[in-house]
Amino acid sequence: KYGKETRGTTFHKETGEIVSLPFEKFFNVGEQEWTQPSTVALDMQYPWTSYVAEKRDGSMITGVVVNDKVRVKTKKSFYSDVAIEAQAHLPAAEEKFVRWCARYNLCPIFEFTSPNNKVVIDYGQDPGYTLLAIRSMIDGAYTRRDLVESLARTWRIPVVPTADITFEQMQ
Repeated sequence: KYGKETRGTTFHKETGEIVSLPFEKFFNVGEQEWTQPSTVALDMQYPWTSYVAEKRDGSMITGVVVNDKVRVKTKKSFYSDVAIEAQAHLPAAEEKFVRWCARYNLCPIFEFTSPNNKVVIDYGQDPGYTLLAIRSMIDGAYTRRDLVESLARTWRIPVVPTADITFEQMQ
């Protein structure tokens, strides 16, 4: 269980507090015993906490406030080519949102897409951020989807659309 949580978790070097808590290790539907369609379908009965999001094809980025500066990182590093490009293209709204989240011990999780970091899907010529989720750095809980959408609207930040899939299709 704890091994799934160590992917990209970042701690403050002096205080030991968590400053970035990205997604835990995840698997495709059907890939593991607990990700079989029948199990996932049961979770889908609670749309305020469980949903299927559109697949994005970029790099996961989390925002951190370090010495009063907003920095972004990939799962592994603040200094990878992707993290450096993402930092250079951090929009003002997302930067302010990262500061707001840090104040409440929340970790915003974004997908960064760029023509310089195209995996498969072409998202155009302009680098961009899409909010995927928000996690509590205190207990790891995910913020409810409706609240994530509301915050994204308030901050005028793009949020990943949900996939058009029903509970019945999961069974």
